[in-house]
Amino acid sequence: MKSKERFTAQMHQQIKVYNHLLDGIKVCREQVTKFDGKVLNIRLINAMKEKPNPHRLSFSLNGSISISDYQDRWYSMPGDQNGGYIDYYTITVNPVTNEANRIDASKTIENADKQTDYLKTKIVECKADITRFDEEAEAWAELKKQVDAYNAKYSYRLRGTIDMRK
Repeated sequence: MKSKERFTAQMHQQIKVYNHLLDGIKVCREQVTKFDGKVLNIRLINAMKEKPNPHRLSFSLNGSISISDYQDRWYSMPGDQNGGYIDYYTITVNPVTNEANRIDASKTIENADKQTDYLKTKIVECKADITRFDEEAEAWAELKKQVDAYNAKYSYRLRGTIDMRK
């Protein structure tokens, strides 16, 4: 099990990346508005890349608009080089176009807003996970006791033979 300090460091780094991605979505929204009615192509991404980018986000177009924070994926604790990578560092915005491949800014911005809401929800979840760490550790310890009692009560031949899905 991860230590509380390591888990907290990981969640703080994840929150930082989520906030960076939110900034990237703002840039995306601004540029999509300017490209309303124009053909969807790499010029949109180039316009995003030209904007101030203090978090060094990566923007790409591969069917959808991808915004990634490759710079801040690593987390560690002070004095400890044994950190790890966070789980989530890319968000995609699905552009909406017409039959001529021209951008519908209002619908694309709706998709960006959905991703914004998603990231804000994830930030709230990470903060809640930090505060609930001790509670989860206690629940896990209780569950482990129950599993140990089960294993002591039943032989290896009987354990797990009943299919609980039926």
